[in-house]
Formats: sequence, structure tokens, C-alpha cells
Amino acid sequence: MMDRLRHEASLWWTLDVRKIVLTFSVGWPIMLQGLELLSMYLSPIYPVPLLRDRAWSWFNPWQTWCPGLGPSTIDFSRDYCYGTNMAHIGGPYSIMWYWAMYAIALGGRYYPAWNDLTGMFLINMAFMIGIRKKYPGYSLSALPNALYAWIAVLFMAAWPQILLSLFLTTSSLFSKRWWIRSILLGSAIAFRLPIGAPVWIWNFIWRYSLHNPWNYIPYGLTGAMWLYAFASMLKDHNSSNRWMARLPGMISIAAGLLTAGSLISLWTFYSDAFGVPGTGGELAIAPDYAFRIIYAICLVGALSWLAWFYRKRHPK
Repeated sequence: MMDRLRHEASLWWTLDVRKIVLTFSVGWPIMLQGLELLSMYLSPIYPVPLLRDRAWSWFNPWQTWCPGLGPSTIDFSRDYCYGTNMAHIGGPYSIMWYWAMYAIALGGRYYPAWNDLTGMFLINMAFMIGIRKKYPGYSLSALPNALYAWIAVLFMAAWPQILLSLFLTTSSLFSKRWWIRSILLGSAIAFRLPIGAPVWIWNFIWRYSLHNPWNYIPYGLTGAMWLYAFASMLKDHNSSNRWMARLPGMISIAAGLLTAGSLISLWTFYSDAFGVPGTGGELAIAPDYAFRIIYAICLVGALSWLAWFYRKRHPK
């Protein structure tokens, strides 16, 4: 039975099919990111306050962009920061994160023609080209292309504040120097922590951010990509170790499954949080989740059948 399954899989998983799958898995996120950016231009979510309309502080930006937080805050049942979109930035992150985001957005002076998401989109395209050059071909070794593309589109659509950490993590893949890669991976973590912030910002993370289920998916995806980059660094440093040489591939497969599961779960089980009254931007169970599950199964089945039919009609 297993031999039969392997034989059928080998007939289906041809070079042509791998090219189609890789092209779709990379090209589709690029299109989605472009559409996301266009939709934000046409109908921005939470367009106020604008970045350029608020007083900017280089050493205490949390006072402006997390105005509800302070030493007397005792209610940690909601988010007190403005969040990040094309109109403004905000969150319980490091001072380096604020400096970088302010620089990318050019201080909001040219909004909406230029904003932080526009800059992120262009930076992301450069990374996608670089990853394709580093991981060519159509075998499993090219999986980081699709892995990065789908994580990036998820972050662009729902969690743009995490893109800087993703860029720093991915940058480490392009360097051959151990110390540079270590700095980049360390910076990816440091940017997400409220380094330089008052103690009540740290308290907010412990009391709210780590208990909000909306954050679990981006935390998992960020960690998966970081672990892959870290394992790649270890593999390059200890290339003679057979187990170490296989570690990045195993992590990339696990991260790919996590990314696919995140996409499916977000689309299948949750409504658009911003379009559901009373959700406050939090997760909301989609009322038609049963239909979405059936639709997803039918879609995957139809695509698999088309690939199988194409292979039968065009044998090698």
C-alpha cells in the first residue's frame, strides 16, 4: 500500500507541478500584498490620528502612541496603544522600533502618497527577490520562498508592526559572517521588546499582550521564521554535523505547516474582526465556519484533482 502511494505521489509531484505550486505560492502573496496596499489607500482602517499630526518624541514615543498607559494603570483588559497602519504607528515596542518606523514613514509628512506600509511593501519585494536568488530551484530547498511570502502577506494585512522583526530575521540569511547574523537575530528580538520604555509598558505586555489570543498566531509565525534563520546559522557554522545539516529543512517544513494552518484557521474560523460590530478588533467566530470548512476541503480537492488530471493528460 505504501509503495503504491509513493508511486502515485511520484507521478503527481513532477517538475511541472512543482513549478506551478512554487509560482502560485510566491506570486499569490505578492498580488495579495499589492491589493492590501491598494485597499488601504482607498479605504484606510482607523485613519486617525495621523502620524504627522501628533507631537513626536525621540525618547518617549509611548507617551504619544500609548496614551492610556501610565504608572496608575490597573485595568489590563484592553489595548491602550493606537496600533500600526498606514496612517500612524504605535505599540509596546522598543525605542529602536519607533525610530525605524518613523524613518520609513518619513515622519508621515507625505501621507498618503508615502507611508510606512508603502515602504514596507518595497522592502518586502527586495527581500523576496533576494530569497529567490538564495534558494533557487523547485525542490524542498526552495520552501523558504513560499514560507517567507505567506508570512509577509499575513503580517502586511494584520500585523504590520512585526514586519521589522521579520526583515531583520530574514537579513541574517544573506550574511556569511557569524557575528553579523547573531546581531541581526538578536535585533529581531530586541525590536519587539519595549527596550527603553517605562516599566508600565513592560507590565502591559505581561498583563495584556501575552494573554491576548489574537497575538498567538503572529508570535508563532515570528518564532518559526526566527528558528529557521537560527538553525541555518548553526548549520553553516557546523556543516559537518549531519543532524545539524537537516535541522533547517525540518524547521522550514514545520513552519510551512504552521503558516498554512494559520491561514486556514484565520479564514475558516474567524470573521474580519474590524468588520464585526462590538468585537473591538478582537477575534470573532465566523457564523458560517461550517460552510467555510466544506468550501476549503472542496477547493483543495479540486486543485489536487486538476493537477492529477493534467499529469495524466501530459505524461513525461
